[in-house]
Amino acid sequence: MYELIQTIQASGTPYEIGYTHGSLAKEKILNNIKVYDEMFQQWSNINWEQAKERAKKYIKYVEEEPELLEEMKGIAEGAGLEFEDIMALNARSEVVFAENVMSDACTSFSVLPETSKNQHTYIGQNWDWRAGSIDNLIILKIKQENKPSIFMVTEAGIIGKIGFNSKGLGVCLNALSVVGKAEGMPLHVTLRRILNSNTINEALMKINGTRNAGPGNYLMAQNDGCTLTVEKTPEAWDFILSENGVLMHTNHIVSDVLRSKVKDQGPTVFPNTILRYDVMKRLLQRESGNIDVEYIKSCLRTHCQFPDGICHHTNETLPLANRLTTVFSIIMDLNTSEVWLTLGPPCESEYTHYKVSFD
Repeated sequence: MYELIQTIQASGTPYEIGYTHGSLAKEKILNNIKVYDEMFQQWSNINWEQAKERAKKYIKYVEEEPELLEEMKGIAEGAGLEFEDIMALNARSEVVFAENVMSDACTSFSVLPETSKNQHTYIGQNWDWRAGSIDNLIILKIKQENKPSIFMVTEAGIIGKIGFNSKGLGVCLNALSVVGKAEGMPLHVTLRRILNSNTINEALMKINGTRNAGPGNYLMAQNDGCTLTVEKTPEAWDFILSENGVLMHTNHIVSDVLRSKVKDQGPTVFPNTILRYDVMKRLLQRESGNIDVEYIKSCLRTHCQFPDGICHHTNETLPLANRLTTVFSIIMDLNTSEVWLTLGPPCESEYTHYKVSFD
């Protein structure tokens, strides 16, 4: 249904990595800006220039990682844009959150060796967002100095998203919605900091070592058979461990501790989050010890509560701002560095298989 996703390979200094990204994905970055410009005008009554101005307040946090700031500058130069354009893309969740507008809805999971058929560790998700973003996705393969190499699926111009690295560490994202002020490190930058980590423990220090602006859940797994997920808001955080060898997350706060500290709007903003969580949990636990890639594909294609299920389809009866679809579906084998990826709802097409080499 959709053309094969563009793959960009970048290496060198942070600026060089960014410049390659920006120059090769220039058209998609410009289209991405158009998508968010229209979105902000419709939902928040601000134009792109105003969004850029709002995004400036997050620069001081990204300065904690000067190499990532240099990479963003490289993207801007490569695409012929201002740095603030790229900053606004990387802080787009925070601009949305500032207006209490609905954000990404997703179903993520991990499967540990004791539960999978081949004793491998898997991680993946359906990423649910606006259908207009499908054409702006890229695969970004990064080889960087003194840090792990990275394979990720991201929106053009955004430096961190869903993927894994050469240390066998993978990360997925679930948006959360809480009452509070969006102040701190943009969550897409946090995703990149996770992918720059050698271990989950190191990633935890980066997640919780600084204030996080947009509320989000970071589900992580590594090829040594470890996994956990971190629910992080600007005010507080907590972690959740696997149960019977599987872990899953959607768009509401699961931690009782965190729910006692912040006001979770997830079940209201994402009313399908509760049943998506329950269905994914039951599906994975039902096949404990026999889970393989084909079974995971079937889980991600599940239509329970159609059109608002795990395989998410546009619900034309909802207001425009609430119409989501599965933009891409991804499964990662962290032991073999294999990826299965499909654009759009996974029920509509076959997964493309990638064997990732970090050499």
